[in-house]
Amino acid sequence: MLIMIMALPMSHAADPPAVSQPSGDSKIRMAVLYFDNESITDRKGLEPFRKGIADTLINALNRTGKFQIVERTRMESMISELKLSQSGMVDASTAQRLGKLLGAQMLLMGSFTAIGEMIRIDARIVLAETGLVLKAEEVSGGTSDFMALEEALVLKIAEDLDAKMTAEEKARLYSGKKIPFPALMEYSKGLGYMDSGQYAEAAGAFEKALVLAPAYKEAGEKLQEVYRKAGGQYAPKSEQKSESYRVAVFPLEDLSSGENSRKAGEDIAAGITDALTKMKNVQVIERVQLEKLIREAILKRADPSYQNAAVRAGKLLGANRLVIGSIQAFRDQIRVNLRVVRTETGEILSTAKVSGRSADFPAIKEYLVQQMLSGFKNP
Repeated sequence: MLIMIMALPMSHAADPPAVSQPSGDSKIRMAVLYFDNESITDRKGLEPFRKGIADTLINALNRTGKFQIVERTRMESMISELKLSQSGMVDASTAQRLGKLLGAQMLLMGSFTAIGEMIRIDARIVLAETGLVLKAEEVSGGTSDFMALEEALVLKIAEDLDAKMTAEEKARLYSGKKIPFPALMEYSKGLGYMDSGQYAEAAGAFEKALVLAPAYKEAGEKLQEVYRKAGGQYAPKSEQKSESYRVAVFPLEDLSSGENSRKAGEDIAAGITDALTKMKNVQVIERVQLEKLIREAILKRADPSYQNAAVRAGKLLGANRLVIGSIQAFRDQIRVNLRVVRTETGEILSTAKVSGRSADFPAIKEYLVQQMLSGFKNP
């Protein structure tokens, strides 16, 4: 999914009184609330990021060493206990009450908005005792630079609260990581699943995040946490027995009947095939064989169902997994749906859907390839 995030303009109060960091070794105690999702496009799809952006901000603020941050899980428990809405979060007075119950001096709250591949985040620093907005900040840029944008926002927050940082502390803040936005979205989904006790789904989401970003340390840590909470039922992939797959990657069904969409579909299928051939436990069936068989399966049975024909062809070729899907192009837009199917039963094991501009095809292709790789489990 190619996404841009930006926030609606917000009004700014008159300049508040200066706030100084507590003296001595004490740290500013802050609670990071879930940010409001004000995205215009794909608002529902971006809803999990409300938790994700709060979690990543908590991690960045903790790295500065200047704040004592309320744990996200504790805030989640308080939200559940008070039966607060998680859609649009809470109003100012309720947020103030929540901050007091959490023992926080400051609240960090705000919003994000997504449009295309850009993101804007608006944040407000609120005094928990009075609800006074002390300062408002915003950062915006490409979703591919989200981690750097977030770190820039944290630096602004520290400066606003007079939490002076040494060169060493600033170096600790800047992680230098470039986490793809699709990986951040999978991580965000995993947090939601964890909160609701859906450990199998949480494990799957964190595993997908790691496929998209193998160096995503926090996703690995959350996967281990899921494993512990589930009593070892959902072991990380690194601890699971390696399974063997015989995979048939079919050409994408062209719903547009256009030359450009046909070639794009062939390119995506070729990219998935190339990536799968590099996996030790995967054997990919030659494309010439499966194209011939699927044509015969459709003609002999007069069955217009592409998936049914693909399943029959896959069985004849001895494949235990199929990668099939469709592509549609209209004007300057492209839409692709992919799925991994268990050959024996026809069960759909995983799916990937994406829409975007034709000009962004390389990024669309890379995202789909990574999504398909994550679907090879549970034979």
